[in-house]
Amino acid sequence: SIYGAGIYNLSSTLTLNNNTFYLNNAYETGGAIYNKTEEQLTIRNNIIWGNLPNQIFNYDSSPFNSVPVITYSIIEGGYYGEGNIDENPLLVDFADNGGFTMTYALQPNSLAIDSGDPGNCPKTDQRGFWRPIDGDSDGLALCDMGAYEYDSRQARYNFLPLIIK
Repeated sequence: SIYGAGIYNLSSTLTLNNNTFYLNNAYETGGAIYNKTEEQLTIRNNIIWGNLPNQIFNYDSSPFNSVPVITYSIIEGGYYGEGNIDENPLLVDFADNGGFTMTYALQPNSLAIDSGDPGNCPKTDQRGFWRPIDGDSDGLALCDMGAYEYDSRQARYNFLPLIIK
């Protein structure tokens, strides 16, 4: 891809929650995300690391272009915003970690564990495993950054049988 190997956003308001953008390569810019819109880009609880030639490119030629709002995310090179971290997320190789899709798991000492937005956490991770889990054993179950919830188990739902009379 020339621009935005992970996401190329040309015209939409875009909100990205609990994603992992890792090792994407764009030919020119926006290894993870290329944003060229006057609409709002919101990034929360994401891991954006190891993408080339840069992590996020926000096209800025219009006076109407908005600045992305990025919070509680690990961004290589850093990014201004509440709860953001510029430290290696310590991802494990892409693998089948359960669920329906392959994921990048977190190593036990990753700063992404229990560092997500405490007021914004989906009920399951990308694999369909429960969130939030107390992954750092401090007594508080907080959402992890990224698509993978450390030390979780697969969500199970109990369904009552439908009886038609």
